Amino acid sequence: MNKRVMTYTEFLDNSPMIGFHWLFLIGVCLAQILDGLDFQVTSFALPGIIQEFKLNPAFAGTIASSGNLGFALGAILFAILGDRFGRRPIFQWLLLTYAFGTFLSAIAPTYETLLVARFIAGLGIGAEIPIAATMLAEYAPARLRHIFVPLVPFFFAAAWIVAAFAALGLVPSFGWRALYWVGVTPALMVVYIRFFLPESVRFLLVKGKVEEAGRIVKDIARKAGMADVELVPPPMEQKQARPGFGQQLALIKTTGLWFWC
Repeated sequence: MNKRVMTYTEFLDNSPMIGFHWLFLIGVCLAQILDGLDFQVTSFALPGIIQEFKLNPAFAGTIASSGNLGFALGAILFAILGDRFGRRPIFQWLLLTYAFGTFLSAIAPTYETLLVARFIAGLGIGAEIPIAATMLAEYAPARLRHIFVPLVPFFFAAAWIVAAFAALGLVPSFGWRALYWVGVTPALMVVYIRFFLPESVRFLLVKGKVEEAGRIVKDIARKAGMADVELVPPPMEQKQARPGFGQQLALIKTTGLWFWC
């Protein structure tokens, strides 16, 4: 039987939708809900924060502003690091970063501590969005990419409704800190990334890790039942592909989200 020959990247662009893609998509969308929840809960926690720390309006406003500043810087910093060290490890670290920032928010004994905590959380939140969107774009079949990638900001925005209902259910009984305790849950996503999410194939090819890229693509092909395809490395991949793809996509998407927020 003659086999069709496809490069690794051609296969990813033309792959059928299988469980791997659906689980990937669900994981990314869940991450955006947790992102949006964490980013928005400060709005609902603010009345309790003002009351506890006896803040005037100017000082109260800086709490949200510190998170926005971290959001912008995190998007730029982690996008660059993702292109340098890989999407997967940076994705893990940024989830831990904003989970730690949210944990610190929940236990903050002072206004100053809360400012620092929201800045740290903002770093992780701002970075998670472009990294997740980049990885989703790199693994989604080309024919569905225009549908999948916009789901990232959609679920981020939809999480604001979740935050409102969480505030209604938690704040009256448990106080404003309960909202931030819920926001610590993204740390659990690290387990999902470590045991399921592979590194970007395009990143591996750019870095010359052709064998590792081949193992990932061949595993996806095996799960798709495509035994009639011979998968080969793309010619001159290291010269044709540029790490800046992820960085450029990250900056474009996150700049838009930043100004929107």
